[in-house]
Amino acid sequence: MEQVFSYIIGLGAAVMMPIIFTILGVCIGIKFGKALKSGLLVGVGFVGLSVVTALLTSSLGDPLKKVTEIYGLSLGIFDMGWPAAASVAYNTSVGAFIIPVCLAVNIVMLLTKTT
Repeated sequence: MEQVFSYIIGLGAAVMMPIIFTILGVCIGIKFGKALKSGLLVGVGFVGLSVVTALLTSSLGDPLKKVTEIYGLSLGIFDMGWPAAASVAYNTSVGAFIIPVCLAVNIVMLLTKTT
């Protein structure tokens, strides 16, 4: 089981999210072509998000250190917001486990009309 999750995590969010979105789209009745296009757009978005996050981190790291020195601040955290957290979450074994669990819980709640 651990090898399966390791393999899935190794693919990364930019590969897995388009697959997940395509499958979800087809499951809710969207035509396969449109679901695939939407899934691929999500994948491109994740790649773009990763590039922007990397550029921001590398570009703003030194200036932020200088600002903390000038004003005598002791800031130990650089907050990138939810996009960076989402990228991290989808690239961990917890994320690979939680996504199917949440989907299953939602399906059960829909079937039992407990939403």
